[in-house]
Parts: sequence; structure tokens; C-alpha cells
Amino acid sequence: MENAEEAEVLAKNSYVPATCPGITSQTLGDGSIFQYAYRRTNRDRLAQNQFTDPRGYVTFFTYTGDEYTQSLPTHSTLGKPGTIEPFLQ
Repeated sequence: MENAEEAEVLAKNSYVPATCPGITSQTLGDGSIFQYAYRRTNRDRLAQNQFTDPRGYVTFFTYTGDEYTQSLPTHSTLGKPGTIEPFLQ
């Protein structure tokens, strides 16, 4: 490769402002997009993370102390929890 402009983009990350650091979305080279959302406590600790994959499946990670629980992926046409469909279609 002679020119950096010829490099294949593997992923592009978008971030929220410095007041609440974290990735809001990740776009892969094939155009698929992963989305992330965060909820913090009044002490600025991470309380919950919402992860949405390119097919619209939403997974929640809820943090309590040094532990976390992970929901099963659910599918929603709005990209929000609600309509539950089988994970494998």
C-alpha cells in the first residue's frame, strides 16, 4: 500500500461528548452499524448499557457493584425493547 487513503476502513467509532464518555455507534467496513446507549447513576457510575446490533436486536447490560447481568437479545422494529421475537430467524 503506497497511500494511507487506500486503506480499507474496518470500523469507524462515534463518541458522545466528554461529559459522558462512551461510544455511541460503530460502523463497520460493510456499512453495518452497532449502537450503544448508557445510563449513569447520580454518582456518575455506569448503571446500564444498551447494545443494538445491525439487525435490530437489543441487549441490556445492568451493573450492580462489581457485577453485571445481561439480558437475552430481543428484537424491536424501533430499536427499543418491547416486541420480543426469536433471536435466530
